[in-house]
Amino acid sequence: MNKIYYDGDSFSCAGVEKNTGHCLAEHLGFELNHYGFFGKTYEQIIRSTMRYTFQPSSSDTFFCIGFGVANRLDAYSDTPSQRHEFNHWEEESYTRSVCLYDDTENHKNKSFLDQTENEFIRTKILFSLVTLHDYLLYNGHKFIIHNLDINYRLHLGKKFTNNIIEQVKSRPRIVNFFENSLHDLMHEKNIRGFDYDQYGLMAHPAENGHSMYANFLTPYIEKYIK
Repeated sequence: MNKIYYDGDSFSCAGVEKNTGHCLAEHLGFELNHYGFFGKTYEQIIRSTMRYTFQPSSSDTFFCIGFGVANRLDAYSDTPSQRHEFNHWEEESYTRSVCLYDDTENHKNKSFLDQTENEFIRTKILFSLVTLHDYLLYNGHKFIIHNLDINYRLHLGKKFTNNIIEQVKSRPRIVNFFENSLHDLMHEKNIRGFDYDQYGLMAHPAENGHSMYANFLTPYIEKYIK
């Protein structure tokens, strides 16, 4: 094994020359295949990972798959996007991100609002993580799946979330969705992102944040790379 696949949204790559992927590749002495880009949805990340597994080189690759901002939807695009950050699949150029955030007052369609409910989206992501985890494990890949966003705090009283937390926790290669997410670690260690004045606790990590997070992920990688 001599390659590491690193993925995520802007939290994986924005504004720095040396990000978490670089730190991990340097530590392992591996070639880095970085597929992160700005605004990448969890659905794009899953497809990107699966497309990579179709390549012969995937058998020589450790997958370190990061999931960032949850509140984005995936959409089709007739016009291919021009992405210049690291690697990307040409097929994925025909998708785009629909950002949700606090703009819901402009959406009149109640059914669309229901799709964007915070816990609904995060619960869907967790179900998708279980599917991706089992796909990778069944096909013999070495990997971890990690959380570049904030800790997921789901209300257990909601029927839609029933049982999924237990299923995720039973898969230790899914490492930090309920505690020790990237942004919760930054907050705990008082590490401010380079654009803290603009985004506050959800700022993008500077190089010290990436280095800290690489140190956090390293024991998991060393455990599952064997």
